[in-house]
Amino acid sequence: MSQIKVDINIIDGEIVISIMNDGSGIPIYEHAEEKVFIPELIFGHLLTSSNFNDATKRLTGGRHGFIE
Repeated sequence: MSQIKVDINIIDGEIVISIMNDGSGIPIYEHAEEKVFIPELIFGHLLTSSNFNDATKRLTGGRHGFIE
């Protein structure tokens, strides 16, 4: 990739942002194991989490050891 172009416009009172580059695109085919299209897997499944329940007790490890 050698070029990135970002356009920010106001159209009908809404901000519209367009980003273009000359790099490789995301392949559009179904993932054999997950049975969903690759963009859905990248932007929908891999960027989500199930760690939203604050009532659940968790054991986590961080830079300063384990926290309960």
